[in-house]
Amino acid sequence: MKEILLDTDIGGDCDDAGALVLLKTLCSQGKIKLSAVTCCTAMEGAAETVCAILGYYGMRVPVGVMEGKDYLSDNVYNCYAKRIKEKFGAEANAEESVALMRKTLANASEKITLIGIGSQRNFARLLESEADGISPLDGRALVEEKVSELVIMSGMFLEKPIYFEGNKIVEEANVVEDIGAAQKVAQDWPTPVVYSPFELGYDVLTGRYLPEGSPARCCYDFRIGLTRSSWDLCAAFYGAAGCGELFRLGEFGTVSVDDKGKTVFKAHAGGRHRILFAKISVFDIERELEKLVL
Repeated sequence: MKEILLDTDIGGDCDDAGALVLLKTLCSQGKIKLSAVTCCTAMEGAAETVCAILGYYGMRVPVGVMEGKDYLSDNVYNCYAKRIKEKFGAEANAEESVALMRKTLANASEKITLIGIGSQRNFARLLESEADGISPLDGRALVEEKVSELVIMSGMFLEKPIYFEGNKIVEEANVVEDIGAAQKVAQDWPTPVVYSPFELGYDVLTGRYLPEGSPARCCYDFRIGLTRSSWDLCAAFYGAAGCGELFRLGEFGTVSVDDKGKTVFKAHAGGRHRILFAKISVFDIERELEKLVL
């Protein structure tokens, strides 16, 4: 059974909540094990939102929170996490995110898939982490030994910009939120990395069948309404279930990130990076994802 660790910026956009429900569904079907969820922001209520969403379905996993109080934590970015915390009153009992990552990897009997649906700050910090009481391995060595693949919702690789909600998208938000971290992961991460980009999922709308009154439904309602783009669901599906009939992987190569956050992919033999693409129509991807977001 594939073992998953999810790293999320839940509380900003609501497709994180949809991705978490999708992973819950695959867990309940016996297809994966969700070993931990770590938060890659310092916003109030993020960990409690994870616990509320999973708790609604009778599920609980270890949850990590980011150290510090200033990273993506203001009320402009925190679209719903504080409100979910106040509405549902879930208790998180969370650990520090990178420490929980190290513990989860160190204790794993087989290699784990890491899925990132936010900035890459926790992954960069994991690479930089030193040997400790959790593991005698430093972060890079621990990743090399215990991670099978990193799947990240990150980047925009089209030659022309996308116009979305009145904005010209050239650089993708998860990259821009910590460009240095995205550069470090692109340059130094030692295992295969799959990039699920902005252009995959922005026009796939999901969330319409979330249970009325559930924490996940409220995340969507507080953020935007009935449905939202499915960037994070595409990454989560691939990370947990592979391409299936929905997606395909591009050729191997290397992603680079410039100082403005623009991502460029260059194909070459021996590269560790690949881009995720749609294999079927937007409508069909939407229909298949919605079956898992209930």
